[in-house]
Amino acid sequence: MEIGDTLEFLLEEAGAGGSGGGGQVSGINLGAVADADIFKQTVGSQLQFRRLTAGSGTTITEGPDDINISVVPQVAPKNVITVIADYVVQPTDNVILVLNSGTDITITLPSATSTGRELTIKKIGAANTMFIKSVGGQLLDNVDIDAAPHAVITQYESITPIADGTAWWIL
Repeated sequence: MEIGDTLEFLLEEAGAGGSGGGGQVSGINLGAVADADIFKQTVGSQLQFRRLTAGSGTTITEGPDDINISVVPQVAPKNVITVIADYVVQPTDNVILVLNSGTDITITLPSATSTGRELTIKKIGAANTMFIKSVGGQLLDNVDIDAAPHAVITQYESITPIADGTAWWIL
């Protein structure tokens, strides 16, 4: 079926035995979602439609004249790690907690080529300094942090760098 197709139904009165008193009713397909048509097939004179199934975070309710589909957005869990030594950020890392009570620790950001990649890096150690540096002389807020790493000295301070495709920016 395509948008604009017309369906025709033949109605017969109960007990009429298929003779007389019948009428013809037509309906129109109001549209379809790309790659997800509701109409499945015709078997003889029977129209078959696909079943709507609620997935995770989805509810389907029937009203007298409509079907309501409600979706609750799902948030993927973040990968949180705690580091106690120099660390190179991995592709799966989202939140990095730096426990640097015994020594300075350097966190090396990945290449900023993944536009929109966002990290949260938080210093949870009381003493020493947490340094943030980059690879290949990339910038953090227009500063070459490969040559001069960004220093965080206050316990519980965090930074949230985001990549724009060529550099990192602190939000």
